[in-house]
Parts: sequence; structure tokens; C-alpha cells
Amino acid sequence: MDFVGLPKSQYLKRILILMGLLVLLRPTDSQAFLYLFQHYTEQVGLANNAVNGMAQDQEGMVWFSTRGGVVRFDGQDWVPHGLGQDRPSSQF
Repeated sequence: MDFVGLPKSQYLKRILILMGLLVLLRPTDSQAFLYLFQHYTEQVGLANNAVNGMAQDQEGMVWFSTRGGVVRFDGQDWVPHGLGQDRPSSQF
């Protein structure tokens, strides 16, 4: 009996090779990345929702420059470093 112009044994052999390649080429755990995103707003400590820039210092603190001032974030707490009335925005 012919399967796509091939004898049954060759057809099955090719199917097994293809299945083997699919198993070998599947992503491993080291290739599977999980990205988690957290959204921060003024309600949790960000000085303003309009962020102009971000930078991370050598201690791991993340600094945000916003329209409401500069804010430092350590992963848990927000520490504002406000600008005052005479400086409406901050950029770095």
C-alpha cells in the first residue's frame, strides 16, 4: 500500500524521524522565560504617572524621573525626592 507515493515502512520511518526531531527541538526549561510585569501608579507611591526616564544605580535602586519629581524605588518602598513648585518637571 502506498502512502504519499512511499511504501508504508518508509512513510512510518519518516514520521518517526520527524517526531524525534520535534522532541529534540522543543524549548527546554532554560529557554522558557517568564516575564512578570507590575504596574505602579501614583496610588502606590510614584510621584506622577507620566514617567520621563528610569535609571538603576549601583546599589540596585531604581530612580524614576516624573512630572511630579524624582522618586527612588528599592523594590518595596517609594522615596520621593520632589522638585518643588519652581521646577515643573524632571528629566535625566
